[in-house]
Amino acid sequence: MNRKKNVDHLVEEAFNSIDKIERASVKPFLLSRVNSRMLSEKRNSWWENIAFYIGKPSFAIPGLALLMLINLTAVVFYAAEPSSIAEQNIQASSDEFSYSIASIYENENTEP
Repeated sequence: MNRKKNVDHLVEEAFNSIDKIERASVKPFLLSRVNSRMLSEKRNSWWENIAFYIGKPSFAIPGLALLMLINLTAVVFYAAEPSSIAEQNIQASSDEFSYSIASIYENENTEP
């Protein structure tokens, strides 16, 4: 019985603590101050400024299109050239490894 009285007293005390609660109030123009501070923050570095502009679709899409156009022109002009460069590379590598037997065994000129 004593325990139930104690619990009832604690519950009554908790309900009475609500009576002293007041509504929280903020300083006037808090939202406008927060917004102005967010807008006035400067970007820290030069790279952040570049990343900000590159990330915009009005800059990124034409940039990617230009990059693809450059790659396409490089492929077209490379394919239009004859394959003489490739043949020269093959010839140079085959000349490098072709030794005649006489040149391998003759260290000195042994003419009489």
